[in-house]
Amino acid sequence: MVSRAGLSIIELDFGDDYFEGHGDFLWHPDGSRIYAGYGFRTTRGGVDKFTAAMSKLGIPVIPLQLVDPFCYHLDTCLCPLSDEAVLIYPQAFSPSALNVLPKYWKRIHELTADEAHKFIGNGIVANGRYITPYRTAHLDAILSEEGLTR
Repeated sequence: MVSRAGLSIIELDFGDDYFEGHGDFLWHPDGSRIYAGYGFRTTRGGVDKFTAAMSKLGIPVIPLQLVDPFCYHLDTCLCPLSDEAVLIYPQAFSPSALNVLPKYWKRIHELTADEAHKFIGNGIVANGRYITPYRTAHLDAILSEEGLTR
């Protein structure tokens, strides 16, 4: 189906599966792929159904299993800083998810548990700034390395 704005609308029947949506999927900054988290509010089956739909549009989806209930959404533990750098809380991911990330990111910066639990990874980059609710010296060092400010 095509909307009045010319956008494609895809309807998916998730059946007994769930796909939470925005909190569990993030675009790579260059638009080349989507990262999809599952484990708490999204099921693996939901990600698989979403992946099948996106493959018809030529958009790859990278499934990432979340294992820390505090990081119930992907956007609580993974934040792209640029096309090459990402901020993550590694304990939020399964070992297989952690093994996948270096295939897509040249630089992976790790948050501490305290930083992750304060939702520092739930930020966004806009106009060369990283917007997040809290600040630490560790975060400031990462942002400086990446040429970003807070």
